[in-house]
Amino acid sequence: MKRIIRPKYRLADGRIITAPMPVMAHPHSNASESVLAHIATAKYYDHLPLHRQLDIFEREGIHLSPSTVSNWMMAAAQRLEPIYNELRELVKDSYYVMADETPHPVLESDRPGALHRGYMWNFYLPRFHTPFFEYHKGRGSSGIDTLLAGQVRVVQSDGFAVYDKFDTLPGKLHLCCWAHVRRNFVEAEGNDPPRARHALGKIGGLYAVEEKIRMEHLEGEAVVKLRREKSYPIIKELEKWCKEEYGHTVDKSPIAKAMFYMYTRFEQLSGYVNDAQFCIDNNPVERSIRPLTLNRKNTLVSGSHEAAHAAAIFFSLMGCCRENKVNPKLWMQDVLIRVQEKEREEKNDYTDLLPFNWKG
Repeated sequence: MKRIIRPKYRLADGRIITAPMPVMAHPHSNASESVLAHIATAKYYDHLPLHRQLDIFEREGIHLSPSTVSNWMMAAAQRLEPIYNELRELVKDSYYVMADETPHPVLESDRPGALHRGYMWNFYLPRFHTPFFEYHKGRGSSGIDTLLAGQVRVVQSDGFAVYDKFDTLPGKLHLCCWAHVRRNFVEAEGNDPPRARHALGKIGGLYAVEEKIRMEHLEGEAVVKLRREKSYPIIKELEKWCKEEYGHTVDKSPIAKAMFYMYTRFEQLSGYVNDAQFCIDNNPVERSIRPLTLNRKNTLVSGSHEAAHAAAIFFSLMGCCRENKVNPKLWMQDVLIRVQEKEREEKNDYTDLLPFNWKG
């Protein structure tokens, strides 16, 4: 039970005034900021679907309808959107962004029971250790409009063709991912053990250099120097070997596919050696997508495109909490109030409410 007391005062001129209502997370409802934060954290951080949460509430004698709680989550997402938009601006202003995308099914409103195959695009910021999810109805080039509209100079991806657009733009650099290359050769090992193992051994050498960098806490020019001395020659060896061997593979075989994927991307695969802040692979962005994948297995679909956008807001901000070791429930119940306080005061800067800046 939350009790609100509004004091009354008599002024010197005899007028009586009542203190204003305190800021509430969701006015005209029974949902406090702590309830909203609890439900959102359970759903988007701990992967507990709403229907299971409602079963738990029912067991405790609290009856809540699914539509009511869904509306609460939509309202909470709307409250958090100014912070989400600050995260989008950080993406647009970043020099280096990792990118990936994953399917996100949505119920079709005009075709009952039908599913639309939407996509969650994830732009990961290594500098801030945070993902930014953006829902799009498809997997086309519009998915990277956020990147193209800003100051992003370097994008690292799995090699999906949409990102090749960066290769054609002046001042832009597209990097690819050695983890994807390695994965392809692991899959080809049963098809052609000698050649697959040769490639895996060389790729292992690249990762050994990265391990040395990590263990010795190397930074800046020391990283670039080591990569150019040790990693770049390995990459050139792989390129030469691939050029010689590819013609001796069976078309469309696993080993041919693995070699083709690598051979057509050597320029994008070698770019990471020239800057210490670049990563050898796209693993950070893939790790940040896993919570969304787990949630999809439990929740299955979003009920509408608007609900998918709301999910993108929660996945982004909860993911930011996860990556920066911030308690998502405490963060959310605090910022739900502070966002509205800023709106009352007409303050438009929400950067201090981003999880990695937040001080509860």
